[in-house]
Amino acid sequence: IGCKTLQLHPDFGQIKLWLQQTLASAPPNAILKLILTRGSGGRGYRIGAEVAPRCLISVHPLPENLDEPAKGIKAFVCKQRLAWQPTLAGLKHLNRLEQVLASAEFPDNSYSEGLMLDYSDNVIEGTRTNLFLGVKGKLLTPDLQGSGINGVMRRKLLEHFSGQTTITTIPLEHLVQADEIFLVNSVVGIWPVTHLTFGTEERDYIPGPFSRSAVKYFQKAQGK
Repeated sequence: IGCKTLQLHPDFGQIKLWLQQTLASAPPNAILKLILTRGSGGRGYRIGAEVAPRCLISVHPLPENLDEPAKGIKAFVCKQRLAWQPTLAGLKHLNRLEQVLASAEFPDNSYSEGLMLDYSDNVIEGTRTNLFLGVKGKLLTPDLQGSGINGVMRRKLLEHFSGQTTITTIPLEHLVQADEIFLVNSVVGIWPVTHLTFGTEERDYIPGPFSRSAVKYFQKAQGK
């Protein structure tokens, strides 16, 4: 979907072969990163017919102590907002300037993630995570039709919680009133939020049944 939207036309057969070759020599537990670009061209924005897509594949070690944040993290609400752009919403494209600016706002190293709103004060996602929250026994996750990234772990958890999750607009006040909040990412896994700072206000949370189920799901996927 992303390649179609961005009008990229890579050779997926060749990319599959490169991935297989990379995996054959990669450590059993590592991060495999794939980046597709349009390729090299001249000045200007028009897409030249002669430009060939470029594929970059890299292998990185897993972060240390992945299990520790699963017990709970501190998060805060960023001042930097996400723009409304339906054409690019949901896609993991390379323009992440909003997330870069938001990541410069971290109050100190005790915070693991910042939550980002759109310009209508609706919660969309974290700077590098997707968001789920439990409210009165119901599981909610933000609607990403206008902004945000539809991450791999978000899609997997929507399958895991099939029939239990409502994709909806989530105003900031609903986040504050939630019974439980957890953030997800295919690398870091599941992060239950135990403390949230929003402006001058703060609130503590306790990981609930949805958070615990998501953590178990991720651990099972890791073979634990």
